Amino acid sequence: MKSGLHVIFGADQNVIAGLHVAALSVLLNYTNKERNLHFHVFTDTLTAENLSVLRKTLDATRIQRFEIVVLPCFDYWLRKRSPRSASFISM
Repeated sequence: MKSGLHVIFGADQNVIAGLHVAALSVLLNYTNKERNLHFHVFTDTLTAENLSVLRKTLDATRIQRFEIVVLPCFDYWLRKRSPRSASFISM
């Protein structure tokens, strides 16, 4: 795993505005100039356009020491595996 600060978000169409606010706030307030930020966004529903707009929001700061990594949500992995392999989940 790359060094720096890793920030994890779970997002869908209902929280796009909040995702922008949260990611922008972290980016603007992260004071360690020597380490990068790594935003990990878990989603099954955000579109490429949604993520492009997020990138534009963060790029507008002209702070270039971050990356956005998009990953499928946990439900995605459950659908791809048999119920037996998902038995580690406890609720």
